[in-house]
Amino acid sequence: MRKIWHRRLLLPLLLLSVALGGSFCERYSNGPEIQWLIGTTITYNYRSGVIAGFTANIKFEVIDGTSGDIKMTAEYDGEGKSCTAFVTPGKQYKAVVVCGISATPKNSAVIIDCPTVSEPYKITTDVKTGVASITIEES
Repeated sequence: MRKIWHRRLLLPLLLLSVALGGSFCERYSNGPEIQWLIGTTITYNYRSGVIAGFTANIKFEVIDGTSGDIKMTAEYDGEGKSCTAFVTPGKQYKAVVVCGISATPKNSAVIIDCPTVSEPYKITTDVKTGVASITIEES
């Protein structure tokens, strides 16, 4: 009887230790270090002659000489999207962030962040915005 009790206790403890020990964010915090580059472009999207959103192409590169997966997140007021990509040194990349906007006035910023960048990239807005997607592409 005692062995069955140990088995019932062991499985939940094992699953809990795997869940806590293999944290998703920690996996990317040791990835390649990146830095933002000059040359970001923002293209505005129109619908029936009215601005409906924008697409930001934010350039970056690997600066520590390593290759690996990075995780990047774009958020506006705590809501957003994330993506992962494999990056290598010696190439330039861009984070492509697609956002919709409304006519509702609201001063805030779209924050683009990665665990291995020194400072997040900020796009300030004076209207309510929503992050539709983020992807990483070779530039």
